[in-house]
Amino acid sequence: MKLAMNYLKKNIAKLSMSEKRKLIRLFIIMLGNGFSLYDCTQLLKTSTNPFEQKISKTLENTVIAGEGLSASLKNLGYSQKIVLQIEFAETHGNLLSTLQSIDSSLTKFEKEREKIISILTYPCLLFIFIIGILFIMRNFLLPELQQRLGYQENIGLRLIKFGPMIVLLLFAFSTILFLIIQRQLSKKTSLKKAEILSKFPFIGHFYQLQITSYLSREWGRFFEQGMELNEILIIMQSLDKKSLLKDLSKKLENGLQQGFSFSSQMKQIHFVLEEFGTIIQQAEINFQLGSELISYGDLCAKRLLKKIETKMHLIQPIVFLFIGGMILLIYISMLLPMYQNIGGLTQ
Repeated sequence: MKLAMNYLKKNIAKLSMSEKRKLIRLFIIMLGNGFSLYDCTQLLKTSTNPFEQKISKTLENTVIAGEGLSASLKNLGYSQKIVLQIEFAETHGNLLSTLQSIDSSLTKFEKEREKIISILTYPCLLFIFIIGILFIMRNFLLPELQQRLGYQENIGLRLIKFGPMIVLLLFAFSTILFLIIQRQLSKKTSLKKAEILSKFPFIGHFYQLQITSYLSREWGRFFEQGMELNEILIIMQSLDKKSLLKDLSKKLENGLQQGFSFSSQMKQIHFVLEEFGTIIQQAEINFQLGSELISYGDLCAKRLLKKIETKMHLIQPIVFLFIGGMILLIYISMLLPMYQNIGGLTQ
């Protein structure tokens, strides 16, 4: 057994997010057609598909070591929350539906990540464009003007000369400030850190939407598996690393022991949306806690994407105006001395 596990650790396949989704779908198809985990590994072993060959050895070694699907996914780099869901499903016999739920959540996560990247790409390109313009003007245009035309420095030429340095200093200052804030927050508990971030100017509401969506989906998936709240909190507290989910679970468990309901406690949590506790209370009444929490989590994710997109649409015209104003100022600074020289010649 020990030899098999040692060999397994040396031969773990590293999977990307898309590969993880693909593997989950393979297991859904194979297990849905009555294959056992061992049958799955043997089928993958004979495959000519490069991806399936890549993972077959790791899966086979896990089966040889006497482990289940949850251990296989853990060895392939899946998050501990996914592994815990699979482990619970193996115990309670609803593995296929759990895999389908995980596949759905991974697909949503990937789409949302791609959407956020596409929204943020354009402003980043504009920022690079500004740096590029200032760099070209400073290193090619400014020396030419000063050498051939003998321009005296003015506000426009100073902007060309010191612009890149100013932008880089602002970037360095922002980076240092971010690192200082991050270091200070690292000294706080995850619950205190979440409260602080939810009150930050500009990003506070974004953070509340993201955390509310995250918690709602995570709890919703466990409730959909038929788990009780106490079981979910115990599982969350078994997470290896210190996390918001783990600390919040401890807080909720203490509250339950004191007689406070799940929904009433969430109404007192300030880093989630105010309506979250009410949504939980309504779902408890309708006995549809799992499905309603997942639906609400999806809604919060859509609201977050819409809010980011709206803010980016407001920022883009401001950036364009800044670029246009800067170019206009530079041209005026270059043309005024030229007109002055022409005026001097005509007198």
